[in-house]
Amino acid sequence: MFIVLMISLLTLSSLNITSTDVVYTPENVTVTVHYSLKPLQKINTILFGCDEISQTIESLFDCDTCNFTVEKIDSSRAIFKFNVTDEGDYYYFSGVNLTITIPEIKIDINDSIVFLIENSTMIPEMYVFK
Repeated sequence: MFIVLMISLLTLSSLNITSTDVVYTPENVTVTVHYSLKPLQKINTILFGCDEISQTIESLFDCDTCNFTVEKIDSSRAIFKFNVTDEGDYYYFSGVNLTITIPEIKIDINDSIVFLIENSTMIPEMYVFK
């Protein structure tokens, strides 16, 4: 029992977030957070699932009114979908503040424009024209 408790407590420690991919489309904004786990954290996810990782990763987004869904969370990445607003001639995403600094955020707009933001504490707002 002590070993199980020890493994569980280690999972609550911070994850090593390596990068984030953000894909803006007219339908939604897909955010993929890539991270690495310590060996004992990996064992914990195999034995008990990714529930504790899920809570930690979801706390990355610093917003009370964010409307997102969790698509997938596993031992190396988490995928979230954020809603966009149809404003007639364009789609609008209001952006999201982050609770930590992400070393690398790759932005992809409609598979046509790709750029990199380093050491950011937010996913920027975006207007995607139709």
